[in-house]
Amino acid sequence: TIPFDRSAIRNAEARSISMVEVFVESVRRALGILHELNRQRVSSVHHLHQTTGLPKPTIVRLLDTLIALGYVVNDRRQGGYQVTSLVRSLSAGFHG
Repeated sequence: TIPFDRSAIRNAEARSISMVEVFVESVRRALGILHELNRQRVSSVHHLHQTTGLPKPTIVRLLDTLIALGYVVNDRRQGGYQVTSLVRSLSAGFHG
């Protein structure tokens, strides 16, 4: 399955912080794919299926979208998918 840190929600609930959580499943899935792609130099659909538990057709659709947006490329010589330098821009506002 795709990693998701539920401890943050449990901790917030324990501190009686009012939280409204709305999850958009496709966003969670796409970020899970990016997370896994970022861990490997090159990943295949089969590998992504094994590590995320997502159906292969879903993975292909998400990869097609991420390719169209410029975050992923399909490197046929390497035999799979990899992130592009555009992924780095996702953390540009983080100053933590």
